[in-house]
Amino acid sequence: MKKFLIVFLIPLMLIKFNTFDSILIKKEKNLNLNQNDNIINLDLGGDDSGAIIDIDSDKNADTLYMWGDNQYGQIGDNSTEDKYVPTEITPEGQNDWGGKIIDLDSGGNDNGVTIDTDLDGYADTLYIWGNNFSGQIGDNSTIDKYVPTKITPQGQSDWGGNIINLNLGYYHSGVEIDTDLDGYADTLYMWGSNYYGQIGDNSEEDKYVPTKITPQNQSDWGGNIVDLSLGEYHSGITVDENLDGYADTLYMWGDNSDGQIGDNSTEDKYVPTEITPEGKNDWGGNIIDLSLGYYHSGVTIDTDLDGYADILYMWGRNNYGQIGDNSTEEKIIPIEIKPVEQDDWAGSIIDLNLGKYHSEWCYCWYWFGWIC
Repeated sequence: MKKFLIVFLIPLMLIKFNTFDSILIKKEKNLNLNQNDNIINLDLGGDDSGAIIDIDSDKNADTLYMWGDNQYGQIGDNSTEDKYVPTEITPEGQNDWGGKIIDLDSGGNDNGVTIDTDLDGYADTLYIWGNNFSGQIGDNSTIDKYVPTKITPQGQSDWGGNIINLNLGYYHSGVEIDTDLDGYADTLYMWGSNYYGQIGDNSEEDKYVPTKITPQNQSDWGGNIVDLSLGEYHSGITVDENLDGYADTLYMWGDNSDGQIGDNSTEDKYVPTEITPEGKNDWGGNIIDLSLGYYHSGVTIDTDLDGYADILYMWGRNNYGQIGDNSTEEKIIPIEIKPVEQDDWAGSIIDLNLGKYHSEWCYCWYWFGWIC
């Protein structure tokens, strides 16, 4: 969901981008946007930036530009020299990506894209490059990669389905795969740092190749995977168990030192653990959005089943008040958050985004039409 929201938010930011266009982009030979070129997505990593562009005006991205810090080769131009202007990136020895760029995601110091090579509208190929200290690239090594490197599960030539979502954490990575080609993800692969159990395979050993993850003692997730989010050292996923198109179940695992898992403890979780508000068997509605910060977590819930979230839950580290409950005490269970002196949000919660030590969300209300 968040990926689509980013795409839709881009037009709202065009004034900003047009300024960027006139000041920087059109003055630099590295990136020349024509009037009909479209910016499809922008993603900002730790100290680097990237944008995917639709050059041929078919509403699908086909070109990638990267710039910024390049200490670990995260720009992807086969060097470690910082890039001060947008630089076009392609796989080594290729003039293009061999298909449409579906998704761009940035981790701490690594980047990745998914590519639709058979032009069916779904990604089938994954490239990652940059920092590989904990095996987060997934190529069965810990050597940094200075060029986009094609990644598949070990011993496989492909992912066995379509890549629905890519998420790069700071030191670990994950993808959701649709193996039965119904348009919904059903399989999760994770790899990289596992010191706190954030991979979810019931161990603390780093994983250098994509590793299939399911809840403990289950062969699958019991429904469609809707959303994957990675914090610094913890992970979370939402699942649609009743197959109505909306998530209803939340699993969390990994670092729990500040209660960011939400299971009323501070013990790390090495396997996906189902989370609900204290004293409840479910969330009282559909889970619309999941976001993990470095050490805190949040979800938005649609309780009146109109397709829009109306309730926000937050939990985890709160030393800067990032939970939003007018305190600095950590919260080890999900607690409902509301604006000060209000009973509710007076509208629909559209998006939730958690930073390192802060949180932000936007909401809309209805007044002779939706106002955001």
